[in-house]
Amino acid sequence: MRVSTEPKKDKIGFEEFLHPVVYKNAYRHFQNGDYRDAVLNSIIGVFDLIRQKTGLTNDGVSLIGTALSLDDPYLILSDIDDLSGKNDQKGFSQIFQGAYVGIRDPKSHTLLHNLTREKAAQYLIFASLLARRVEEAKLVKKR
Repeated sequence: MRVSTEPKKDKIGFEEFLHPVVYKNAYRHFQNGDYRDAVLNSIIGVFDLIRQKTGLTNDGVSLIGTALSLDDPYLILSDIDDLSGKNDQKGFSQIFQGAYVGIRDPKSHTLLHNLTREKAAQYLIFASLLARRVEEAKLVKKR
């Protein structure tokens, strides 16, 4: 009898890596096969977390530009007194903006999508990374 060492294709097993915000807002949809809603809600949950932590009320690119500003930030992801920290802050600011424009916006404007179970799981892991960075960020000020 030969035992396969390949992981089962029907079980992804990524749940333990989901940030609580993503798990709460998106995982149920994922389990139900509603991949579009899962991905959309994961990104919305991240942006809600930013607003909750900072007290800001704007959304999308504007929210990120204000929250992660290099000149007058609400949240600091790394020590922005050195070049490496500034690059981290600027780079993740661009990643957050890209997530809003490239993931959230398309999913909110149509019910059509090309999401598979694996692709949706990867989006949830990505959103969990973003949520973790927000959670771990230093709050400099709050509106």
